[in-house]
Amino acid sequence: MKKLTFAIVLFLSIGSCIDRINIEIPNETSALVVDGLITDEPGPYMVQLTRASDLEADLTFRKFVSAKSVAIFDNLENSELLTEVEPGIYKTKPNGIRGMVGREYHVRVETRDGKVFESAPEKIKPVGKIDSVYYEFVVQEPRNAPAEVGFNVFVDARGLAESDNLLRWTFAATFQVRTFPELNHVPIKEVRVPSPLACSSYRELNGSILPIPGKPCDCCICWVTQYESKPHVSANQFVTNGNFKRIYLGYIPRTPFYFHFQVMVQVRQMSLSRTAFDFWKNIQSQKEGAGTLFQPPSSKGRTNIFEINGAGQAQGIFYAASVDKKIDFLKIPLFPAPPADSTTCLRYKNSTNIKPADWKE
Repeated sequence: MKKLTFAIVLFLSIGSCIDRINIEIPNETSALVVDGLITDEPGPYMVQLTRASDLEADLTFRKFVSAKSVAIFDNLENSELLTEVEPGIYKTKPNGIRGMVGREYHVRVETRDGKVFESAPEKIKPVGKIDSVYYEFVVQEPRNAPAEVGFNVFVDARGLAESDNLLRWTFAATFQVRTFPELNHVPIKEVRVPSPLACSSYRELNGSILPIPGKPCDCCICWVTQYESKPHVSANQFVTNGNFKRIYLGYIPRTPFYFHFQVMVQVRQMSLSRTAFDFWKNIQSQKEGAGTLFQPPSSKGRTNIFEINGAGQAQGIFYAASVDKKIDFLKIPLFPAPPADSTTCLRYKNSTNIKPADWKE
């Protein structure tokens, strides 16, 4: 057996987060990896198909693969055939199938070589409620680096009476970035001359930087999102009478880059089946134990996706969840602007020039 590492990319309506887990696969096999989710929030929903790949052979960890078809079904004979929007990335229509509490959902993937994989049905359970999202100012003093200040993010939440309260919380911090690509310069011989980037809506003419009439800048203002570094699932030590207190979700550094405008904090509480809970709990445990003497042994990740009329087994998971969401805005008055950046704002990881739907000026 040869240990391979793959990345699972979970796409939510606001973006994605990446969780890497270790699986063991025979050398001659490149297992199909299915990552998908349906919720009771408005769609579209996304299913991603990749191939498990050797960590040393593929530093991107993601080999997208197209299928003959990908479809989502419920237990009332409703279904939707997903559209491939990029290689290996499939989406439902914005007004297409939608998750509902009490219904069951599964995905069906037919590969180009004729194999058919289906997930076990996932029932959407009620989710409870987020009570509050709050912050604590902290000072971090690394041994060999300058001190850093920022905010730890916590959530208090409620489960449901007479429920197993298998929950997952997701966290995302979105901030606005302003760059000035019209100020870009390039070296020519021993001098630097103006060379506005094509996306800036400016051009150089005889040494002057002039706006292009009617052309907006496509790379001046972006929204950049930071996601959690590991999954956060419910644990008995944090629950009293169905109330979860002080669940740590993440850290936001207090820097001009993050806080020149404001930070939008988005927290989701998701109900999970036992299968989905065990899947994310396994990933959380491996990430928490990484690099310690008590690191859990790398193992084959639990999956609920199997080949129909065959012995094959995919990796990853397709699950269904009910969601409660809370949006908050964290501001620091009069925080100075970072130094002017003459590059495109789209160069930052997880950036977009499309304003998030929940963003408020």
